[in-house]
Amino acid sequence: MKRDIKNWNTYIIIYILFCMSCNKPENNNDPGSPPPPTDIGTLRIDNINKVAINAFNITYFATSPAGTGYTGLYMIWSTDPNFTNNKDSATISATTTTAGLYALTKLAHSTRYYLRIGATINGRRIYSLAKEMTTDLFKLETVGYSDPPRGFCKDDTTVIFTNLPQVVPVINSDTKVYFGTYECTLVSDQGLTIEVNVPGNIPAGKYLVKVATRGMEATWPDSVEVLRGRWDIIPNPDIPGNPAASYSALVAYGSCYSAQKGYIIGGEYLNGPPIGFPNSSWPEFLLEFDGSSKTWSKRTVNNPHYFEDPHCYYFNNGIYVIAGMEAYVVPLGTNRMGLKKIHRLDVNTLNWTVLGDVPYPTMRNMASFELNNEFYIGMGADSANRTTCCGTPIPSKKFWKYNPASGNWTTLADFPGDHQSFPTCFTINGKGYAFYGAIPIGDVATSIDFRQELWEYNPASNAWTNISLPAIGGPPPGEKYQISVYNGKAYFISAQVRKVAATSYYFSCFNPSLEWDPVSNTYKKVAFTYDPRILKNFFRQGNKFYYQSQPTGYFDSTPFTAFSFEVEQ
Repeated sequence: MKRDIKNWNTYIIIYILFCMSCNKPENNNDPGSPPPPTDIGTLRIDNINKVAINAFNITYFATSPAGTGYTGLYMIWSTDPNFTNNKDSATISATTTTAGLYALTKLAHSTRYYLRIGATINGRRIYSLAKEMTTDLFKLETVGYSDPPRGFCKDDTTVIFTNLPQVVPVINSDTKVYFGTYECTLVSDQGLTIEVNVPGNIPAGKYLVKVATRGMEATWPDSVEVLRGRWDIIPNPDIPGNPAASYSALVAYGSCYSAQKGYIIGGEYLNGPPIGFPNSSWPEFLLEFDGSSKTWSKRTVNNPHYFEDPHCYYFNNGIYVIAGMEAYVVPLGTNRMGLKKIHRLDVNTLNWTVLGDVPYPTMRNMASFELNNEFYIGMGADSANRTTCCGTPIPSKKFWKYNPASGNWTTLADFPGDHQSFPTCFTINGKGYAFYGAIPIGDVATSIDFRQELWEYNPASNAWTNISLPAIGGPPPGEKYQISVYNGKAYFISAQVRKVAATSYYFSCFNPSLEWDPVSNTYKKVAFTYDPRILKNFFRQGNKFYYQSQPTGYFDSTPFTAFSFEVEQ
C-alpha cells in the first residue's frame, strides 16, 4: 500500500512538471513559439527601411500553403532576441496571401530591436526568422537662437533644434518642452524646429531643458540661464510720417525726464511728412510721456527752436539744452552749427528762453551727465582745432560743470582718457563715469586708434580714475552705448558697432544687456530684446526704464519703436 502511494506521488510530480513546461500565451496576438509545421508556406521580413527618426517601414511577404490560409498575420518586436521580455505586437492583416508594408513608429530611441512576422494556421502559431535593427538617439542639437545661447528672457519665443527630420507643422503635437519643472507653451512643432514660449512666471536662474516628443525624450547636456529683467513693447508717440516714403521716422532727437513725465526734444525727420518747410524737417512740438497713464501727448511750442542730437536735462520745470547742433531756418534753407548758448524750455508755458554762452562753442560729439542737479559736460572733438594734414577736429580733454540754479560755469580737471566719436557718461552713487566702447582699429574713416576705457570722476576731489575692464565677459566693443543706472548698478543696454567695408564703413546694432556692479567690478547678463535696437532712455519710474529706438550711425533707417525694461533685483 505504501508503494502504491509513492507511485501516485511520482505521477503527480511528473504531471505538474509537464504542465509547467508549456508556455501560456502572453496575449491573443503572440501565444508563444511552438515548432512550426513543415508546410507553413512563405513567411519572412524582406527589408527594414528607416523613414524618420525611430520610424521604419517594414517590407514583409507572407504566402500560406495551398488549400489553406492564415487566419491572422502579426508584426512582433522585442528588445530581447528570444522574444521573452519587452515584447509587443500588432495585427497586420488577416489576408491569406500578401506582400506588404508595415509602418513601425514610436519606438524607444537608441535601442536594439528584434522583429519577426507571426501567423496563425490551423490554430497554430508560426514565425519568420528574426531580423534586428537599432533605433536612433533623439538629440537636441541647439537650444536658443545661438550656440551656445546667451540666455533666455521670460515670455520670449525661442527655438529648439533637434535631429528630427523637418516636416510640415504637426497638428495636435504631443511635444512638451520643460525648463526644469516649468512647462513651456508650444508655438510650433515641425520636427527639426520646435518653437516655444519661455514661461513668464519662471524665476531667473539656471535650468535643464527637456523635450518629450513622439514617444522619446532628450535633455540638453548643459544648463541654460533664464535672465533677470523683462522687456515689453509700449505705445509709440504719434509723429507725422510720410506715407509716400518707404521709411519715415524721427532721428537725432534728445530726451530727459522728470519724476512724473518723460520728454523727447528736437530731432530731424528722416523722409519727413509731406508738408511745407521747415515742418517737414524738424518737429515744432514737444513729445511728452505721462508716467501714470503710459500715454503720449504732442504739445505745441510757442516759439519753436530746432535742435539735432541735443544734450537735454530736466531741472525745476524746465528742459535745458546744453549741447548739440542748432538749426537756423533761413529763407533758402538751413544753417546748422554747434550750440553756442544754453536754451531752456519751460514745460508749463512752452516758451523757449536763450540763456548764457557755453564755454565750448566749437565742440562736437560731447559726453555729459547730471550729478546733484548740476550738468557735467566735456570731451568730444574741437572743430576749431584741426590736424594739419587732414583737417580732422582734434579730440578735446576739457570738462566743465554748469549749475542751472546760479547759471555759473566751472572748469574741471581735464579728462585723461582716450577718444571716441560717441562716448557715454552716467552716474552712480555720487560719482560720474565715462565709457568708451571702442571701435575696430583700422577703420578707413579715421586714423585715430580707438580703445575701450572706463573712467570714474570724483566731484569731491575733482579727479579721474581708470577702472579696469575684464578681458572677457565685459561690454563688447561698440559705441553710442545706452547705459542706465538703478540701485547702485549700471546696465549696458544697447550699442552700435562700426564694421569696415572696402572703402568705408557701416553700422550694426546689438544689445550687450549687462549689469555692472562698481563695488565688485563684475558684469552679469540680464534680459535682452531679440530685436536689437539702438535705444535712448526717455523716462524711468522706479525699477522700470522706458526707451525709444534711435538710428544706427547718423541717419540709417531704424523702426521707431518704444520699449520698457523692468530691472529685477
